[in-house]
Amino acid sequence: MVTSGRSIRLDEVRRSPAYGGVPEGYPCRRVNDRSVENLRGALTRYYPSIPAHLVEPVREHPEGGHEGWMGPEERLPLVRRVGLFSSRSIKRGPACFSRLAVAWYQLGPELTDLAGAVPGLVGLPRDELAEDCEY
Repeated sequence: MVTSGRSIRLDEVRRSPAYGGVPEGYPCRRVNDRSVENLRGALTRYYPSIPAHLVEPVREHPEGGHEGWMGPEERLPLVRRVGLFSSRSIKRGPACFSRLAVAWYQLGPELTDLAGAVPGLVGLPRDELAEDCEY
């Protein structure tokens, strides 16, 4: 996640299903847009005073997928995550550490190899997005 070479730590992580609570229908753009906006809202509710960033999910359009009244089928990865990352301070001033809240979608529940499993997480401009803070 950090291309500057600084190590980061995942201090807290939450998980929810991408399609949890969807009563009926099929995954399509409208349903997925709502899921993404709900995740963005959860991110800012969980961490209201911390800079936040949503990694835009990869949207798949399966060949031969369902074509209904809400448009063509569109699928998101099945797991939504919200995580709080920290590292040593960015500017090396009086702050002790920096932090950034990030939300993303991933295919499965595992937290191994996030860099390979979540396109957009690697190369995230964390130094520009994160905020220095003190204990």
